[in-house]
Amino acid sequence: AKIVATLGPASAACLSSLIENGVDVFRFNLSHGDYAWHEKVRNDAIQAAAKAGKIVALMLDLQGPKIRVGVFHEPVTLKTGSTFVLDSDSTPGSSERVQFPHRDIMDLIQVDSVLLLDDGRVKLRVVEAAHGTGKLSCRVEVGGELSSHKGVNLPNTHLPITSMTEKDRRDLKFGLSLGFDYVCLSFVQRASDIEEARAIIGSRAKIVAKIEKPNAVIHIESIAQAADALMVARGDLGVEIPQWKVPPAQRLIVRTARKYHKPVIIATQMLDSMTTAPVPTRAEVADVAAAVYMGADAVMLSGETTTGKHPREAVTFLRRIADEAVTDDLFPSTAALLAAPTLPRTAGVGGMIHIGEGLPVVVRSHGLSLITELSSRRVRTPLVLMTDNPIAARQACLLWGVVPALCPPFLDPADGTTEIETSAPDPQRASGHSLLRALFSHSQPARPATISTNTNATPSTSTSVSSNTSTSTSSSSTSTS
Repeated sequence: AKIVATLGPASAACLSSLIENGVDVFRFNLSHGDYAWHEKVRNDAIQAAAKAGKIVALMLDLQGPKIRVGVFHEPVTLKTGSTFVLDSDSTPGSSERVQFPHRDIMDLIQVDSVLLLDDGRVKLRVVEAAHGTGKLSCRVEVGGELSSHKGVNLPNTHLPITSMTEKDRRDLKFGLSLGFDYVCLSFVQRASDIEEARAIIGSRAKIVAKIEKPNAVIHIESIAQAADALMVARGDLGVEIPQWKVPPAQRLIVRTARKYHKPVIIATQMLDSMTTAPVPTRAEVADVAAAVYMGADAVMLSGETTTGKHPREAVTFLRRIADEAVTDDLFPSTAALLAAPTLPRTAGVGGMIHIGEGLPVVVRSHGLSLITELSSRRVRTPLVLMTDNPIAARQACLLWGVVPALCPPFLDPADGTTEIETSAPDPQRASGHSLLRALFSHSQPARPATISTNTNATPSTSTSVSSNTSTSTSSSSTSTS
């Protein structure tokens, strides 16, 4: 499985170590930090990856319509049973009131609505909603500490809003100008949210739909088809729905992503205790392994690497856990996964993998569609994407089991040829990944088994599956349509 690490003050100074310890994708959270900080760290990350000889993807995470309270001079404590008011006054808050800077949303909240603050740590229930006056009187049902700009969830209030705010549009323009490879959309509720973003992004970046609203779970089929990847954002999802419903929702999201050959990330509190502790809990280790067994392409670190005390160690533990899970005999076999819908271009892959058992599977392609399909089938041999397209190489960093490598142009742009072979390519021709030579250093020369999508393909000294409609056989090769 791949590792996504969110960057922040704790990790910006140790990018090289994070890459060496196994990070594949760096996530930039636009909910925090200014453009100058993000641009500097982005440049540092690119330099660190180049120095390490590894291709790393960059992911931009848009804040979305995140609802937050206003500011306090200092944290306050709300007592259970007390009254707490949300209003439009921008004056710093107290233990009795605070600004709720979302007037349009305030008018949608009804009496008896529940408001969950700071990821559910504080629970309020509305007892009086004076619509038009900008004031909500609430009873504190679960007290606790509250500080500036903490998030607010409204689990039983339907909000007719899109997933992109004006801030998101500005942030997206900034991110696209810097060439980010993935864009995460927060609080997606329907496929139309993806289509709205796609109209702006076009083909400049892949879109990751963050599933963190009940409506998104309901519409997961259409969202999975519209997006390029999915993220199980368990933080807000676990506030919006009962926590005990998060595991089955996670399974549904992963299963749907696999159904449509889309990579899926499992995020939030994977190793949360490591924000302060040097080692994870046993439960966290089991959670990460379960995510890999379930079929996740990637697991993600958030607070562990943004503000945590042990970002390097968190990445190291995550890599060890994920790698151990994949080598476990309990990891789903390729045969079991072949029951999933198979697209025509990979129909012959099963036989090819058997022919080249023990050797890497090499895909030479300008794009990602074929390697994505192979990755989604969890073949038990290394998958190598050799491409002359640097964008595709970076985006492949999110795909399970795929090692991307840049090489000189090898295809005529007008020629749609894509080849797969189970043999070791010449590592001298590939660049951008220091692991490539190690991967093939012990490979034995072998006759390649090749799949070609070139309609003019001819038999070679190999066993091949081609989209060519003709069938021919010789003493040294067999071609099957």
